[in-house]
Amino acid sequence: MRPHRIQLRGPWHFAPVCSPAGEDARRNAGEPLVVRPPAGTARLPAPWRDVVGDYQGHVEFRRKFHRPTNLDVEERVCLEFDGVGGEGFVIINGQPLGPLHCTASRQSLDVTDYLVGNDELIITLGPPPPPGSAPGGLFGPVSLVIYQTGSNAAGARLEP
Repeated sequence: MRPHRIQLRGPWHFAPVCSPAGEDARRNAGEPLVVRPPAGTARLPAPWRDVVGDYQGHVEFRRKFHRPTNLDVEERVCLEFDGVGGEGFVIINGQPLGPLHCTASRQSLDVTDYLVGNDELIITLGPPPPPGSAPGGLFGPVSLVIYQTGSNAAGARLEP
């Protein structure tokens, strides 16, 4: 059976974040403080610049979704990222799942055991790569993919 893909296009809520320690270090070094753009919503995938402009800090992306229905016991749900520019971390329903790496390659997390019904995905993503390299942000689709057990050959896997 072919995998079933559900793209998480939007709306995604985003908020630029900066740790107080980072702001204190800049202030103590005499550097200007980072001007954060306002929080908002975006339809993803989209390059970093289309979402937060020239901001070079960390951004938290949030997306609510519902657990796929009628899952059989032999089906697994994976969260797949098909293009990430910047280093990040993934949390689902308050549970840390693991890191995201700057790559255009597919990254996958099995989230089956973390889904509760009304689910919330949080991705904190660091600054984009330097200009001239891969686009920054969540520039490729973020999807829920339902696989039959043993059929997930989707590329790199991140284990929760």
